[in-house]
Amino acid sequence: MKYDFTYYGMDYDTQIPTLTLSIGKSLLPCDIDIVLKPDPSCSDVEETMKSVHDYLKSQLPLLDKLRKYIAIISTFPFKYEQDILQVIENDFVKCERLILNVCSDDLHILLMISKLIALCSGKNEFDNAIWESGKSFENQRKLRNK
Repeated sequence: MKYDFTYYGMDYDTQIPTLTLSIGKSLLPCDIDIVLKPDPSCSDVEETMKSVHDYLKSQLPLLDKLRKYIAIISTFPFKYEQDILQVIENDFVKCERLILNVCSDDLHILLMISKLIALCSGKNEFDNAIWESGKSFENQRKLRNK
């Protein structure tokens, strides 16, 4: 993002987490899509969006605590042992062979999910169980989006 200081401009790297609710495919670029499948009995889009808004508004204290928690644990030191890195690399290569549209962003998402799982479990390094758990969470998310 370019910031203008009147006398000179300066580029700032920014990473602003956002939540975008959209009826169709969003025009905004995003890292992860989560498709919500509304109850078929609720056909009014405005009512659905109002319900989502009211629910999120009622959960603000919890959401703030979760944001802070994730922000704090994301800064904790974390180790990647060579043996688990080899497992991750092998899994990624296998996925690339099986699924043609796998990219480095997919690997990044898997690593971040697995890291958060490990940190939430009180660990500061990966093991096979955490890696498998991260892959499972991501696969479940992708299945819900179909």
